[in-house]
Order: sequence, then structure tokens, then C-alpha cells
Amino acid sequence: MSKVTAVRELLGYLAENHHTIHYTGWVGYRNLGDEILLEAAVESFAPAKIVWVRGFHNKLIQAAVARKKHDLAMLGGGTQIGVQSPIVRFKRAIAASKSAFVFGAGVTPCTDGPIPAWLEQWGEVLRPLPYVGVRGPESAATLARVGVNAQAMGDPVCWFVKPLDYWQPEEGLVGINVGHAHGHMYGQEDVIQSRIIELVKDLLAQGKRLEFYCVWPEDLETTRRIAAAAGVENPIIHEIYEGALRFQEKVRRVQFFVGIKLHAVALAMCTNVPSLMIEYRPKCREFAATLGVERFCVRSDSLDLAQMLALISVLQDQGREVSRTMHARATIVRDRIQELSKAILSSNGW
Repeated sequence: MSKVTAVRELLGYLAENHHTIHYTGWVGYRNLGDEILLEAAVESFAPAKIVWVRGFHNKLIQAAVARKKHDLAMLGGGTQIGVQSPIVRFKRAIAASKSAFVFGAGVTPCTDGPIPAWLEQWGEVLRPLPYVGVRGPESAATLARVGVNAQAMGDPVCWFVKPLDYWQPEEGLVGINVGHAHGHMYGQEDVIQSRIIELVKDLLAQGKRLEFYCVWPEDLETTRRIAAAAGVENPIIHEIYEGALRFQEKVRRVQFFVGIKLHAVALAMCTNVPSLMIEYRPKCREFAATLGVERFCVRSDSLDLAQMLALISVLQDQGREVSRTMHARATIVRDRIQELSKAILSSNGW
């Protein structure tokens, strides 16, 4: 992002005089998952104004940001609560707001063993809040260890669930999402990618047409390399780094989807597309369980071609049934989000 854009965003943030909700999350990095979580918050809390500002190192700017007051502070979706987290930024937002809450954040799982320092610190921040809604039961169970009464709200991405008939699959068209995580995956990334290459080769041999979905600029090179290694000539790569609808308008055409990045697969599922999720971190299974499709979630450190092909066969044979299951579960979460947003705004005088 250019300095001009950053300054423009900062000035707009400081000039906002309407009722505001300060949003803390991983935004501004062109990662589709994080951007659509902010988008879900903006839409579900309308007409309230959601505002956010990126971190600045300049002390004068930091002081100006710290003086900005808000009606509410929101900790948004994504894995916000863990070793690497925006706890300092959220504490500042709480101090500058009348009240605060958590809206579908994920928690790094820690349900047994010694309680780590980061969890104790988050417990101190979250215990006083009137509402803490997290991604799923495992996140809630982790926070319960430090006395936080968290509710399994569900992932805010479910705000984007589409009507069942929105999915309009073209026979033989497959969506693929690949990427890396700087080594933070179950297993070795080169081994994981080799298994995906095997799968892509097999799908091509079956006569499938493949389209790749890149949801983070840093994954583009990996996407191109895997496509080339699998023998895909002139691959179609959809680069979509913001806008839930842009992604859904493309993915609605695929017969099934195979992906590794959580919110790429999650958004495909919310488009009612039968999907095979490669679980590279615990958050993937937590989401799949929310939608009742954990059997189509396979760990990245134990990928097996035969197993993946067998699950894909089930997705093709039982696609409509799987689609209905996901749609029903995602709709429950969306309705919950709508009720929560109204209740939170109402309790704060809006």
C-alpha cells in the first residue's frame, strides 16, 4: 500500500464524527479472508459506522489515534487471540470506547496443559466485556480456562451464505486453492504441495477443467508453480483479494472446490459449493465442524491421494445433499449474527 493511501485512510479515520465502532483485526494486507471478515462486520452492523486504522510507528500519529473516541470497540474475526495477536491495539480501542465486544474471533486452541501467558493476558482483557462471541466451541473452551464466558457465535464469513439455487455448477469444472503459510502448517509445505500436484494431475487425467483461486498475493507464485508442475497449460487463475461477492460470482460455477486457505474454502462453502478442505491449521476443522462437514476436512500432514479422490467422489455423488447441509448450518450462523448485531446496537442506544 502506498504512503498516500495510508495517509488518506488515516485522515478519513480521524475526521469521522458519526457514531463509530472501532474494528480491530488483520486488515489492509490484501488477504481476502481478513478483508471479507471486515466486510461482514460493516454490513451486519449497518447503519453504524465501522472504522479502523492500521498501525503507525510515528509517535505523534499514535497519539492522535489514541485520542480518537468511539462508541464501541469490536475485536473482529480471524484468529485474533493467540501468541501473535493485536491485544495492545484492542486494549487501546477499549480505553477509547464506551464499551467493547468480540465478534467471531478465533482462538489458538489450548484446552489442556499449562495455561500460557498469552491466554492469561487475554483473559484479563476479555473477562469484563459484556459479550465475547468466538469462532467455535474449541475457541470458547480455551477461553473458559481463564474465566471468560465466551459464546460459540460462529465465523462471520457465514454472513455471506447464498440461497441454495445460487450454486450453478458446470459439469467437470473444479475450483482449486493452494498457498503457503511461512511454514506454519501441519507437515512440510513442500510435501503438502507435492500431494496437491498429484491430485491436480489426476483430476486433469479425468478430463476435469480446473480454475485456480488465489486469495493472497503471496500465494500467486505458489499457485503458478503448482499448476505448471501438474501440467496445466495456461492456467486460469482468479486473483481475488477483496470482495466476497467477486469470489462467489466466480466460484458458484464449479462442481466442487478443493482448497487450503480457510476463508477461500469457507466462502466456497457459503456459496453452497461442495468442498474438500485441507486442514493446515486447527481453525479449518473448527469451521468445517460448524457447517457439519468435518468428514470432508483432511489434515495437511497426512494427505493421501486415494483418500482425497474418494472424498471428492462422495462430494460429486452427494453434492446436493452436502450443499443443503452447509447452507442450513451457515444460515443459522447468519441469523445469529443478525440478532447479535441488533442486540448490541440496541443495548448501546442505537
